[in-house]
Amino acid sequence: MQTPTDTHVPIPHIKTIDKFTEYLKRDGFILSEPAIYLSNDDYRSNMYTGFGIAHPDLASSGDTQWQAFLINSHNKKFSLRIGVGEETFVCTNGMIFASLGQNRTKHTKNVWEIDASGLPRWQNRINLKVRDLLKEFTKFKSITDSFKKVELDPNMETAKRAVQSICVEAACRGIVNDSGAVNVYKHWLEPEHPEFKKDGTVDRLRQAFTSHDRGKSYFGRGDRNVKMIDLLSHRFGTLTSSGAAPVRSFDQPAVVTPVVDGGDF
Repeated sequence: MQTPTDTHVPIPHIKTIDKFTEYLKRDGFILSEPAIYLSNDDYRSNMYTGFGIAHPDLASSGDTQWQAFLINSHNKKFSLRIGVGEETFVCTNGMIFASLGQNRTKHTKNVWEIDASGLPRWQNRINLKVRDLLKEFTKFKSITDSFKKVELDPNMETAKRAVQSICVEAACRGIVNDSGAVNVYKHWLEPEHPEFKKDGTVDRLRQAFTSHDRGKSYFGRGDRNVKMIDLLSHRFGTLTSSGAAPVRSFDQPAVVTPVVDGGDF
């Protein structure tokens, strides 16, 4: 682990995993074995830990697996952050996100200070965010359900032109690279799996984005997915990544505006 500085104090990866696991079990979550990924630098500075989870108060469709994840970093690249997501079984597509500016804690010099809860600041942030996870999952489901309520028929030329423009805009926003924009469009036109070929809604496009993202770095996936959700919201009137009502309805002309990332704690 890298040496602390006057303004940056790392938290050992194992401590964050232990507390995340402890608080999830405390609140009644049933956990899979964790999937742990470490960055390939000399210090293994960045860590992603994800669990497949279940809970008595969390409905499951049988086609997907709910996920909870934690990211920790020793080199200032990432804040300590927690988020939620789901994986589609038929294709292992995954979509995760942590609402920007809400579920993150910087590794500042105060991160080990004992706060009003009697816990170190970083530990209490994990505690509080796990307490909120059921609300986050409810919000996540509302967002994905909103995709399924808006028609987007791949046989219509207007839909094709709309998706083409969205794929280009996604590349401009850094959600995908240039070749990725083409791949997303192809995934949308001709999905890999028959289950998606029957879908004529915006959710088919969402699955095309997550198909393209499969196998790519977990560390940036949450931020990419947040930007993708908000791009679709602006164009199609689905819910935003914060779960808020869309800023426009589907039948209004598309006017794409920049996505402004939220700040860290």
